[in-house]
Amino acid sequence: MIRSLLVPMPVLLAAALASVPAGEQLYTTGEGLEAQTGPVTLRAGQAACANCHGEPMDGGGEGGVAAPPLAWSSLSQSTSERPAYDEALFRRALREGIGANGRALHILMPRYRLSDAQADSLVAYLKMPVSLAGVTSDEVVVATVLPAEPRLYAAGEISAQALTEAFAQINAEGGIHGRRLRLRTMDEASGPAKIAAELASDAPLLLIASIGLGRDGPTADQARALRLTNFAPVAALSGGEPRQLVVPLLPTLGDIAGALARAALAEHGCVRIAAADDPVSLESAAAAETVAPSSDDCPAVVLLASPDNLPALLAAVRQDGASARPAHYFVAAEQLGAALALVPRRRTIALPAGKSLAELSSGNARSAAQGLAAALRSAGRNPSRRQLLEALDRTPVDRDVRLVKQ
Repeated sequence: MIRSLLVPMPVLLAAALASVPAGEQLYTTGEGLEAQTGPVTLRAGQAACANCHGEPMDGGGEGGVAAPPLAWSSLSQSTSERPAYDEALFRRALREGIGANGRALHILMPRYRLSDAQADSLVAYLKMPVSLAGVTSDEVVVATVLPAEPRLYAAGEISAQALTEAFAQINAEGGIHGRRLRLRTMDEASGPAKIAAELASDAPLLLIASIGLGRDGPTADQARALRLTNFAPVAALSGGEPRQLVVPLLPTLGDIAGALARAALAEHGCVRIAAADDPVSLESAAAAETVAPSSDDCPAVVLLASPDNLPALLAAVRQDGASARPAHYFVAAEQLGAALALVPRRRTIALPAGKSLAELSSGNARSAAQGLAAALRSAGRNPSRRQLLEALDRTPVDRDVRLVKQ
């Protein structure tokens, strides 16, 4: 009897799946890798594919040179610049730096010293399906968070209701690429453990219109850990956050600080920028400094602080101004909220366009729903994270800042 030389399909599948963790480690951490880039030898973390090609393998860059997506679904498709890669061509590219078109790849592309086992593992990993959290065959899951801060809770509820209505309208019109939008509303008052469990068990594509979700705190920490984009937040922080984490539709606090500085300069010919010692305030102050350098003896003071830090900042400004007392304060109402009562009446308040926080929350939520729908449509049915973020970045941002003098 002749023994069959065919390997059963389940055995092949098990072997392929077993190689994926090893391939993922090679791709993300570079552990066990060694490569050459010109005269420089790269090892381990320096040689990790994710450094340039992004994670999860959706493209990036290094030194001003674009690095294409490495997902096999992209590599195995021909483009205007090259034919499709097969496994042999891809291994040659890794080891010899020769592309599918037969031409040498950029010098920044490392030439890897790969064993056959390492190459097999890496290819197996690249062939794994690349899918976005919160996206299934028939729905897109989006989350919003009701803030723990009591003064903001009602505005959060209004925002969530506006999203619910906007999603219902989009779904009634056929959804997005055959998928319906589903909103999950979480409540920060339920505690960080519950929020973490909800995000882990049913991870959304992104957070949307999450008023009151700042840079710090348990929910923000969870969102960063899961790489969740906070799209169209009403409190748009400073503008210095990574674009993959915060994509605003309204003016950022940096935009508002710049508008305040311009107003102070126009009215007084100078500006003094006073900021609390926290990242958001300091980055917003840097934006204001691009409008005009801060002058210590100017009577027009731009105040940049959170509500908790405002009393101390105002006291310090008053103490420092003993020789030249400030006569006019310029404040960002969105950042300071109810603490505005602490600031003397001679002041100019900056608001994003809108008559009230409730109207602002509702309008921004509706705009966010429409912006997300447009981004999902333009990014295609199965976009990578990078493609979706690029589409979100194309959503028009309302830069209008309204100044109210009191």
